[in-house]
Amino acid sequence: MDNNQSSLQITAAAKFYWKASASWAKFFAILGFVFLGIYLLSIFSIGESFRTLAMLSGEPSMANLMEQSTGIMVGIFVLMMVPSFFMYLFHWRFANQVREAVDNTDQAQFTNAWRNFRNHYRVFGIMAIIGVAFWLVFIIAAAAAASSAFPISD
Repeated sequence: MDNNQSSLQITAAAKFYWKASASWAKFFAILGFVFLGIYLLSIFSIGESFRTLAMLSGEPSMANLMEQSTGIMVGIFVLMMVPSFFMYLFHWRFANQVREAVDNTDQAQFTNAWRNFRNHYRVFGIMAIIGVAFWLVFIIAAAAAASSAFPISD
């Protein structure tokens, strides 16, 4: 690797764009944290609604099944929110560190900022791969169910 520091010119325009990007990154990180909070509150309120319906159903076996499935459902949704939290956290760190690095001309801070940016997209990529895998499984299961429900006869 070439350690020639003069090969990359950092201009005032580049610094301006980095700071502007940091502002937008901070905005989206805050927005993400706010939406995660709203999702978390709504998940628990939906869970409480299902528990109430379970108690009002009048049938003990159905109420027990709904009570168990509600806990599992809430747990799965909260578990799905964990990667999103880290994705927004990495975005937040990137925004703060790139702004500090540009203001203070701090190379270590700048490198750290871009490591957090990479981690943001790493988590995003993993989530995308998992999402595509779930969709493929869903499509295959739906196709299998459709083919067994409507068999082709000769």
